[in-house]
Amino acid sequence: MAVTRADPSWPSGAPPFGPGEALSLERALRAACVAPAITAGETDRGRLVPGQRADLVVLPIEALTEPVVPDGALSSVRPRLVLIDGQVAHEA
Repeated sequence: MAVTRADPSWPSGAPPFGPGEALSLERALRAACVAPAITAGETDRGRLVPGQRADLVVLPIEALTEPVVPDGALSSVRPRLVLIDGQVAHEA
């Protein structure tokens, strides 16, 4: 929604909500990953660099191609791998 400013559950042809406020996919992912860690004061989370906790989700690249569209690949993708604190929590 942050990227497309539209939701797939809306009626066909519904205009995007505040299209001028749309974010790039990169900015939306950063806002969902880095900003919450900073806000929570968790300096060892939010980035995939040495010394950080390994909390990550691996998605197929097809889901992250732009342009992102409502009801597109990103809206229904299933993760291939989820790590929480470096431990496998889910593997497809």
